[in-house]
Amino acid sequence: MFNQNKIIIFNNRKNNCSKNYTLPMHDQKLLKQFQSSLLDDITYYPFHPLRHINKTFVRFISTSGKPLFNDFVYHLQTRELILNDLILISYKYLVRNKANIAYSDLRKNWVNVFNLSFCTNDIKFNKEALLNKINEANKM
Repeated sequence: MFNQNKIIIFNNRKNNCSKNYTLPMHDQKLLKQFQSSLLDDITYYPFHPLRHINKTFVRFISTSGKPLFNDFVYHLQTRELILNDLILISYKYLVRNKANIAYSDLRKNWVNVFNLSFCTNDIKFNKEALLNKINEANKM
């Protein structure tokens, strides 16, 4: 079972990281939009929760979430804060799905999502193929 104490510990880590810098309002708004799109989904994916998170995020950055993606890639100050918020949102989703995934695996997944999404940023790509590449990268 998933331990909800991880969220509390992670929130403390996030607060220590953000003492010098806070996310701009537009990034906070986009993160809330992503969180609501992920958590408001009534379908659960207990066997592949990371794949569902990735799929929702790829869909999100393909539409309204592009500025959040760009801030992560190009702005060093916001990168760690955005990553921490995305990991926290992921933990909230995993709690709902009763899935237990280690912090290091979740962080690695998000880094792979951004790396592979950035590499295919200007290329027309099949979203399913991108999700498969993310899964392959997570297994490495």
